[in-house]
Amino acid sequence: MRQAYEACASAGVTPPKKVLDFFGFDDYDEEDISDEGVIVTLANYNGCQHVAVTSHNKEMQEGYVVDLSLLDPQIKQLLFYVSY
Repeated sequence: MRQAYEACASAGVTPPKKVLDFFGFDDYDEEDISDEGVIVTLANYNGCQHVAVTSHNKEMQEGYVVDLSLLDPQIKQLLFYVSY
């Protein structure tokens, strides 16, 4: 789907509905488009979090709980990065 989207963008035409529906919305940055769909950030670095995400902290542990029932049903994968 990404190739179809990029071909339309290069040609300066609106992608077909099927391509737009695959990505789910059209308010995203180019780097957020992947072959699997659009990357949706559930938490960011300025303190804002998606309603489905809550902090989970214990002694010597830091993490997050993601309430899957609050996510868009079109979300098919979750990827977590942990870095310090």
